[in-house]
Amino acid sequence: MKVDFYILSGGGESGHTRYTCRLAEKAYKLKHRIYIHVNNGVEAQQLDELLWTFRQDSFVPHELCADPLSESKPESPIIIGYNNVAPDGYGMLINLSQGIPKFYKQFDRVAEVVADADTLRQISREHFRFYRDQGITPDTHQISL
Repeated sequence: MKVDFYILSGGGESGHTRYTCRLAEKAYKLKHRIYIHVNNGVEAQQLDELLWTFRQDSFVPHELCADPLSESKPESPIIIGYNNVAPDGYGMLINLSQGIPKFYKQFDRVAEVVADADTLRQISREHFRFYRDQGITPDTHQISL
């Protein structure tokens, strides 16, 4: 498993959702199937809308996953969800939630996007320690917005 932390400077709290859109678009173009995990339905809806509008010339096919246990399985290459279960068949997790989902091990890659805000940086430090305690050495990337 590979874990990457994208540490943003500039952009404030909203910068991390915009960067997530860019990261999801790049991963999609590389043919990855991505599950983006957020805290709740409001955040899922906001990210859903932003993925359609964050850039004029971009196309990032995605859908909300309200119930990953439902019989109708999501087909989009990018899924946004907030439940305790992730859909099968996705290799990359972008975690925007304040916790680390219990299902993180089902992914080959995990991306943690670290917003330029003190409280969110503290949460990210706790995530970093968690992964390290699990025997995973996360990579860090400094990103200027």
